[in-house]
Amino acid sequence: MIYFLFLYNLIRISFFKLRYSGFKASFFQRISPSIEIKLLQGGTILLGENVCISRNSSLVATNSGSITIGDRVFMNQNCMISAKSKISIGDHCNFGPNVCVFDNDHRYDTVNGVSASEYAIGEISIGSGTWIASNVVILRDTTIGKNCVIGAGCVIKGVVPDNTMVFMERNQIQKNIL
Repeated sequence: MIYFLFLYNLIRISFFKLRYSGFKASFFQRISPSIEIKLLQGGTILLGENVCISRNSSLVATNSGSITIGDRVFMNQNCMISAKSKISIGDHCNFGPNVCVFDNDHRYDTVNGVSASEYAIGEISIGSGTWIASNVVILRDTTIGKNCVIGAGCVIKGVVPDNTMVFMERNQIQKNIL
């Protein structure tokens, strides 16, 4: 079974390299058959050594955007990374399930509402050794330092210094409705 998965990944990586000139990766990856990789309009994706990407995850780089993923990064199922500018993930990072990383937002104004074709873009950098727990959303213009822990359910925008834990305080409130 392991031989089959290795052979499958070898073929799949070769296919991505042939299909997308902006896709760079070694052949030693663990990429689920159900992941989606898209490079459009000059986008690039660079995978380090021994990257593991679990099922139903997506990597999308468009409009000359770039995604760089370091060595020995693990992404759990249903992760989404979308780049129109630049997303950089350091070595030895771990992503829980359902993590979303977007370096772009749709433009919005009070007169015209949400624009379907105009975006505000910024860069995202995630330092080495960082753990991103489940259901985290990381927005444009964010820098997360090295060896950080981002707790489940957080929405992150801005600067998180090295060796920092970020979490949301949750208070469950129960009231009798009678």
